[in-house]
Amino acid sequence: MTTVLAVDLGGTKTTTARVDDHGAVTERITEPADRTLNDAVSRIAARVGEARAVGVVVPGIYTPSTGCAWCPNLWGADEVPLLEKVATGSTVAAVAIAMALVAETRARLAAAGHELHTFVSPNVAGTRPDHNLRVFDAYARKWYERGPEPVVP
Repeated sequence: MTTVLAVDLGGTKTTTARVDDHGAVTERITEPADRTLNDAVSRIAARVGEARAVGVVVPGIYTPSTGCAWCPNLWGADEVPLLEKVATGSTVAAVAIAMALVAETRARLAAAGHELHTFVSPNVAGTRPDHNLRVFDAYARKWYERGPEPVVP
């Protein structure tokens, strides 16, 4: 059975999940967060197993054009070469941002009549090259249309 390893590098904990061809989570492990990029990459590499791809979600900003992530609550104030480190730390194709959990949430919300536009990996079949930019632009428009937030003393 083909699987994908989904990794959520949180500020206080890291969750790894193995997801099968049908979208079912077959294994989930939650542990304290790693404090260095190398430790996080070592954890990911140790979990890869037979996965065909790895997806990583970070609590920060990921820049697809550079493969770098800025996650100050994990690895300090500088950007780190996340894609390069994950890709060289395993023998599978590295997907920079995993959307397994977000995709499941989106599907459930859509089934309940709520539309949620999500960012996805450019490696997902059928994804337009400008998809993430269009989602970002839509959210930015909504944000600025709201107007300034009231200041509460």
